Amino acid sequence: PAVAAATAGDTLLVRSGSYSAPTITRGLIVRGTANARVTTGRVAVRNLPAGEHCSIIDLVMDVGVDLEFCAGSVVLDSCRITGPGRNLTAGQVTYALCTLLVFDCRHV
Repeated sequence: PAVAAATAGDTLLVRSGSYSAPTITRGLIVRGTANARVTTGRVAVRNLPAGEHCSIIDLVMDVGVDLEFCAGSVVLDSCRITGPGRNLTAGQVTYALCTLLVFDCRHV
């Protein structure tokens, strides 16, 4: 809910606990505190507009991360990213992708 309510340029402080993964579509700073972790769903930064910056700092993400179609810049700093890879099916072929997926992003 905090990501949905935030506007570009806001800083979100993630306190200790377990959270569902957000999809971030605008320039935010997301900073974790001790023992803050995302445990459900994949964290995603998608369609970040040119000129906007998204930083994710000091956060444990047990679910993987997707960075897709970002014209703006994305920074992952002091994060731990684990979890299953993402599967992509094209026709009858399924591709197992990695825990961190970066696709069509200009500045990561």
